[in-house]
Amino acid sequence: MTRIRNLVAERLDRPIRLYSRLQEAGDRNARPEIAPAPLVIDAVGFLAELYAEGDVAYVGGGLAGTGLHSVIEPAAAGLPVLFGSRHDRWEATGLVAADAARQVDRTNIYATLLTLLDPKRRRRMGQAARDYVRAHAGAGEAGAALVLGLVEPAVAKSRL
Repeated sequence: MTRIRNLVAERLDRPIRLYSRLQEAGDRNARPEIAPAPLVIDAVGFLAELYAEGDVAYVGGGLAGTGLHSVIEPAAAGLPVLFGSRHDRWEATGLVAADAARQVDRTNIYATLLTLLDPKRRRRMGQAARDYVRAHAGAGEAGAALVLGLVEPAVAKSRL
């Protein structure tokens, strides 16, 4: 986390904020910056709310193969999404194909972040991400229809 924070701070030539539930209370109470600084999150449970405030999302779990986290949440918020290549998630592959996301590794993550400093590119990719999510909406309804299709014949047979 510190390495990424330092790389981003160096490129932007200003410090960045870090929020972590593991950090010391004194860090959390530091005086706010005048200019908004990038925010690096190291916590669980509220990322969907934070995506609305972001410009780009890096979704963890795909670099080391520990299991890629949800790429749909940041895409639905209209963010370009970055993630590692060690995954088997169809939605991640679909976002890359839609030019809404980039697979990165340790050798190209910094260069990829640099390309996303361009606001036009971020907006274009963010819109592609939203469009992808909208085009694939309805999974809950499809799942409910599948379950009903399996349950209703069994219920009908039990009434005979």
